[in-house]
Parts: sequence; structure tokens; C-alpha cells
Amino acid sequence: MKSFKRITAFLMACAMLGVGNTLSYSGDNVWAVDSEDVKAVDNGDDEVYSGKCGVDVYWELSDGVLEIYGTGDMSNFYYSNAPWNVHRKIIYEVIIHEGVTSIGDSAFYERTSLASVTIPNSVSSIGSTAFCECTSLTSITIPDSVSSIGFNAFNGCTSLTNITIPDSVSSIGDSAFIGTPWLEEQRKKSPFVIINNILVDATTYEGDITIPDDISSIADGAFFDCKSLTSITIPNGISSISNSAFESCGSLSNITILDGVSSIRNNAFYECTSLTSITIPDSVSSIGYSAFSGCVNLENVYYTGTEEQWRNETRIKKGNSPLTSATIHYNDNVYEEPTEDQMVFLKFIVQKIQRISELLVNLIDQNTIFGVIKYFFQTKL
Repeated sequence: MKSFKRITAFLMACAMLGVGNTLSYSGDNVWAVDSEDVKAVDNGDDEVYSGKCGVDVYWELSDGVLEIYGTGDMSNFYYSNAPWNVHRKIIYEVIIHEGVTSIGDSAFYERTSLASVTIPNSVSSIGSTAFCECTSLTSITIPDSVSSIGFNAFNGCTSLTNITIPDSVSSIGDSAFIGTPWLEEQRKKSPFVIINNILVDATTYEGDITIPDDISSIADGAFFDCKSLTSITIPNGISSISNSAFESCGSLSNITILDGVSSIRNNAFYECTSLTSITIPDSVSSIGYSAFSGCVNLENVYYTGTEEQWRNETRIKKGNSPLTSATIHYNDNVYEEPTEDQMVFLKFIVQKIQRISELLVNLIDQNTIFGVIKYFFQTKL
């Protein structure tokens, strides 16, 4: 399974800062409660736990069922820091009510007993690591209202065999379904796992590849550690090469990017140690951090624009010394549209040539023309 680099970094930071279930954080995007904010109410045989998990969003846990209700976005959390985390082993079902508009980052991270989730049509996004490591979850239906699924959202859900993804989803993060039986089944059908024209996973692909023209985007990490990929052609229908898209593809030696791609994002070709040449179109205006870091054998870069364009119009961020140290082959014979003054001059020349042709024709009368034709045939005969 792909290592959780982001998860490890967060957990180490939390450990160093002494972060636990009692952390309070006042930032706009992350909300966590102190233990005294979680209320327990004696309800006969069962205790009912409740609290806030957003500006106008609340939660209540009773008899193994966690209900989220209210209006607006759910808060984002640091992995195991959701307010119901202390009760994670007794949460078997999650019901999110209409009115809640997002599922926060790490909201249900590592809820190993969670087997059922209900998501309403008001939710538009599922946060990063939202259901990561929910090992008892077998099925989930994502409603038509959802447009984005964050990175690692269902990573490590080892029992998840059935996922319903609507056409409304237009963004899927890195490793969203890694480690699920559902993804393994999709890979058996095709080495390209495509959802709504998004290339989500191609880590098992072998040999040379031309990405199909109907693909609109490549998900972060789609080819991560694809050891047998040797050559790739990226069509002009894709506007951006996503973060870590081809990271650690150790056999990838040649890349051709067609005109239309405008950006190469962070770590896109990180540690592609066999890469020797790449063709970059002049449509690329931005190359992200460490996009070519670790590409120790990169020798030739074929740029379809001029040297002036490369130097003045292409923003190359830090961590790309293998790219900037390679031999850049420019296309200095690029056709340029003539200026307005040049067009006026060309039109003048054409008119003069036409006038000279007319004068030459008038100098030769019909008798002369017939005489030439008669002489020609007589000579041939």
C-alpha cells in the first residue's frame, strides 16, 4: 500500500506538540473540542454524548449511532482528533442529516467498527482521509450533490467492495481508494481506472502509453510507483499534470507532452530516475516545486517555443535542478503571424505582380500567339 507521507507528517507534528483529544484550535479550517465540551447525558440504559462539530453543525452519539445535523460545513480535524474519537470503538453507524454541506477532513478516520454511512444530498464535498482505515465499511453511496472527494478519503477501507460514484464528481484526490477491494476489482477490468473521465489509477500499467483523448484530467498520484511504465504521451485535452502523477515511475524514460497542457504541478515526475528526455510545449507556463527532482538522468528537454519564451514565460519553481541543468532544445524557427504593416506591404507586392502580368499579356496580340502555336506544331511534325 502506498505510504501515508502526509499522514506521517501530521502525526509526528501532533506528537511533538502534545496534541490529543483535548486540543483546542481557533483556525478557520480546523475545529476541535476540549473534553469538557463533550456532554454526556444519562438516557436510561444508554448514555448520549453530544457536542459541536462546526459553526452550526452538531453531533450526537447514542447506542452506537453517530448523528450529524445542523447547517453548513462540518469542521476539519487532525486525524484522530474529532470530538467523538474517544468513542470510536462503539460507533457502528453514521447518519449525516440534510443541511450539512461537507464531511470534514479525518472526520471518521480509523473508525474500525463503522459499518454503515448515510450521506444526504446537501453534502458537496468529502474531505481528505474522511473515512480512511474504516475497515468494517463494506458499501457506500455518494449522492449526486458531491463534486469532490479528498485525498486518502477511503484509503485502507479493506472491506469496501461497493462504491457508487455519481457523475457530479469532478475532482478525486490522491490515493482516495487505495487499499480497497473495489479498486482491486476495477484494476482487473482495465489497467486504467477511469471515473467521469478522470484517470484515477493506472499504477499497474506496463510499457508505452498514450493517454486517451477523452480523459479530461489525471488524479494526483494516478501512476505513483508504476514500475513498468516506460513511455508516456499526454494529450492536449489535459490542462494540467497533477501533483505526484508520475512520482517514482522508475522505468519511465521518455515523456511527450502535447500542446494544451498549461502546468506541471508539484512532484509530478519526482524520482523518475530513468527519465532521459521530455518534450514540453510552449503552452506550459508553470512547473511546480520538485516536479523533476531526482530525475538524475534527464539529459534533453525539447521545448516547442523559443528560448525567449522559455526564459520569460515559463515559471519554474524550486527543486527542479535536473530540468534546468539539462540541454534545452529550443524551436527558434517558430512561425509568427505577420504584423499589420507587413500585411499591407505584401498586399502591395501582390497587386504590382498582377498588374505586370496584365501588361505582358496585352503586349502579345492574337496573331503572334497563333503564329507561335502553328510553328510549334509544324516543327514537331
